[in-house]
Amino acid sequence: MKYQKAEIWLKRKWKASRDGYGFGMYSKILVKIIMIFILIMFLACNFVLAANDLDRDKQLFFGPVKRVTSYTNSHIPIVTTWMFREDGSIESLESKMYTTSIISYDYKSRAIRSEELTTDGKKVISSTLYDDENHKYTIYYHKKGYPEAVSGTLDKNGKIIDYYEYNLNGAYLGKTISSYNEAGLLAEMNYYDQDGKHFLKTAYSYNADGRIVSIISYDRKGLISDKVERVYDLKGRCIEIQVYKQTYNNPSECMLVSKSQYIFGEDGRQIKTRNYQYESSRESQTVFQYTDFDKYRNWQRRLSEYKGLGDEIKEQPVMTRTIEYY
Repeated sequence: MKYQKAEIWLKRKWKASRDGYGFGMYSKILVKIIMIFILIMFLACNFVLAANDLDRDKQLFFGPVKRVTSYTNSHIPIVTTWMFREDGSIESLESKMYTTSIISYDYKSRAIRSEELTTDGKKVISSTLYDDENHKYTIYYHKKGYPEAVSGTLDKNGKIIDYYEYNLNGAYLGKTISSYNEAGLLAEMNYYDQDGKHFLKTAYSYNADGRIVSIISYDRKGLISDKVERVYDLKGRCIEIQVYKQTYNNPSECMLVSKSQYIFGEDGRQIKTRNYQYESSRESQTVFQYTDFDKYRNWQRRLSEYKGLGDEIKEQPVMTRTIEYY
């Protein structure tokens, strides 16, 4: 699925905690919460996928937005700060939830600097230099124990083909090999562990507008482990996502396990999400309400209610935003 690499990333980090990575303090419940956060932020931190999905127009910000800071008052507070250039392209993204991550981007929406800081004080700073003429890139690490520099290959559009991953102690975790279609869109990602063994392939397909319609992941044996299908409305908004998983009894088959539907209001904002879990026959929905609009019609406060099994209604954490303009 689209965020499969985020799941693998977390599994690697959790495994690395036994070697002092710093995640060992977290309980299983906390890991699940972190997983949700990673899924949200994964696109921002990935060197391979296009960061232009984070540009101002893709985030439904109106007006000459310069800086947006959102705060979610959950049990584990989440703070996210976007910085945009005047042309609307993403300049940097900072996320905080126990750990802090700061990614800076060039004018092609490629990550050029990364900072990662954990609660135990471990910090890694890296910078990336792109040589488009020779189709190469080099990541320079500014931390003892890390390789001084790691180089890889760029395609004709300046996108990374091979990416190598290390944990906060500098230990090599594995690599990702990516390929792109004729339109320059991500077509396939292959994942290898630290021993060079291939363990996952994810394939992407698109509609005529260049929007992802399916993501299929294959396991070590070449069998489909999971599949995600997306449906869009006439305005190009995703209105439904179906998730299929490999069955235990017959690994060569996948079954529909969940479906999510997204409902939008007249102003284009999402107002409701419906979720169906087929394995447990459960249905739930979350309703969003936006308040405190500024002169550019950007909301500064979002309320949400969750309605689950037995019609029990639960208020969800409130998200507030502060917005600066050019």
